[in-house]
Amino acid sequence: MSSSPRQRRFSILGIGASFTLAPATAFATDSVEVFFTTPTNDIAAAESASTVGAIEQGVLSSIGAATTSIDAAIYELDRTNIINALIDAKKNRSVSVRVVAECENRLGADKPNYDLLAAAGIPIVHDGSSFNGTDPNCPDGNGGTMHDKFMIFDGGTVWTGSVNYTSTGFNYNREHAVKVVSASIAGQYAAEFATMFGNGVPLENGGTGRFSRSKYADGTSSNIVVHNVNGVTVQTAFSPRGYNNTYTSSKPTGPDTMKLLRTGIFSASGDLRFAIFFLNHSQIRSDLVARSAFTNGIMDAVGAMDSGSQFGALSAGGIPVKNENFPGKVHHKLLVADAGTTSDPQTVVGSTNWTSSAFSFNDENMLLIHSATIASAARSEVTTLYNDPANVGMEACGHTAEAFNASSPVDLQGRVAVCNDANDNDFNGLIDAADAACGRIMTCCGASGAVCATGGDCCSGTCFNGNPKTCK
Repeated sequence: MSSSPRQRRFSILGIGASFTLAPATAFATDSVEVFFTTPTNDIAAAESASTVGAIEQGVLSSIGAATTSIDAAIYELDRTNIINALIDAKKNRSVSVRVVAECENRLGADKPNYDLLAAAGIPIVHDGSSFNGTDPNCPDGNGGTMHDKFMIFDGGTVWTGSVNYTSTGFNYNREHAVKVVSASIAGQYAAEFATMFGNGVPLENGGTGRFSRSKYADGTSSNIVVHNVNGVTVQTAFSPRGYNNTYTSSKPTGPDTMKLLRTGIFSASGDLRFAIFFLNHSQIRSDLVARSAFTNGIMDAVGAMDSGSQFGALSAGGIPVKNENFPGKVHHKLLVADAGTTSDPQTVVGSTNWTSSAFSFNDENMLLIHSATIASAARSEVTTLYNDPANVGMEACGHTAEAFNASSPVDLQGRVAVCNDANDNDFNGLIDAADAACGRIMTCCGASGAVCATGGDCCSGTCFNGNPKTCK
């Protein structure tokens, strides 16, 4: 595969947008565009600053075109091109640049990158949180994570999606990004950003930013907003708004992002496709299984083999779901309903994984786009991943993210990419040759329920994080 990843773009363009809520000045060419990565399998090429695909180029162009403001909510940041562009906007063009970050990344592996922004005078606020409060530098254990990946430009353009601002995100993973030119939608994202950014002072120094459940006065208020972008209906939702709203099996209910996702699922009458990093929520699994006659999908190997994964239950429920066999992550949070039909095709995009944490604790965003063009493109993306030669025979296949077989992609040196990328792809603390999974050919056990002992073998690889679990 080429070291210069081609990426695909699909758009809806028009003139004179109108808005159903939060009226605002329309831009001359309000639009919705969806992009999908076509990554390289070579990690060195992916990490090269000269490997710039359409998503990164689009974000860089928006940064370069900004004249007044850039507000960015960033989960992970290691891409030098993006860092330099933000610094240039601040220092050389006097653009107001503000950043909201996730604590463990701001003070951990990505600290040097954020420090460069701070040194340029860019204010950064983080959420102060870590999972269960286990990081002493991030003691808030409310369970929430600032997991957004969005930027707002000049109050009118938003970039968001699944993709982090990293080399692997832009060039190594299967990802999507959405560019929306709409003052109405930008206003919704600006309000979310303002809540988290507060007075621009770090929380530990008296900052007023609010994250996770503290953003809301109660846990039941809902705020799914419907926008009209040149005739295209786009619904927006943010987590964890509505976190105390219960859900039922008979209609799309629950926290806002869960309800919006379920709205897309419930709309399907003849075709439903998905590509997802983590799917741990049993109700979402039940919703999909109820439509198993016309549903298929693909999951990332890390998510599929997680101890709470619904991968096995999806398979047992009759859905042909594949555990991917790519070197990078299938990092999508992508669902498409009834593409190619006239029954209101819909596409779900954004940062939100399909888990209780994402719906009810994390800072996340989601869009539901009613567009035949974008639904067709999203269906093509899922179908391309599902039918990729690397994924033949991967239905109900239990294997870790470091496992490989004869179909696994190779890097530019002809080596099995997943075992030569210096990444701990299955997060078990072992990298490449040090991981036993890279020393044997995978075999698929399906959804047989084979028991995995601590540190033992689960079908074809070690358990996720070495924890005892049932192979799913």
